[in-house]
Amino acid sequence: ALTSLNLGNITTLGMKAFKGTKITSVTIPETVTSIGSSVFEGCTSLTTVTYNTATKVGSSMFKGCTALATVTLCDDLSEIGDSAFSGCTSLEKINLNKVATLGSKSFEKCTGLTEITIGNPDITFHIYGDSFTGVTNATFAVPEKSVLSADGGILYSGTKLVIDIDSRANVIVKEGTTEIAPNAF
Repeated sequence: ALTSLNLGNITTLGMKAFKGTKITSVTIPETVTSIGSSVFEGCTSLTTVTYNTATKVGSSMFKGCTALATVTLCDDLSEIGDSAFSGCTSLEKINLNKVATLGSKSFEKCTGLTEITIGNPDITFHIYGDSFTGVTNATFAVPEKSVLSADGGILYSGTKLVIDIDSRANVIVKEGTTEIAPNAF
């Protein structure tokens, strides 16, 4: 059974190319410019992903990779597709660097998530606000001297409350907030 591979200078990863295999780690090279959906979906032995391309993380790319604990995203990645990491229950931390767009349910049911680092002050979440559905124990971390701020699982950009994934029953919106994004709660 396939457990490891070197993708070399590959440019295209086709839909479901490695779906359900026993691969344990993968490095997506910067040469990749085209990625289909569900490429590694259901790879329950996959523990480590290094994503070195700026190409969008495809829909359901790592969905159901329950052992996935370490994900390193390149600084230039700007988009994570729908359900890309859905059900990755072993994932504890994710650094989204400069990601600008998170798709629907991109981190749904990632119940192990405790820390989400956001680096792009203009990040947008799916219109339904469901990028982190089922994630309740995570806090946001933001860079110093940024327009972004965080209060546990609540993310602000300037005077706008962007998203709330906080598990607290009673939330006090921080003073000075003038706008709440659609579907923030």
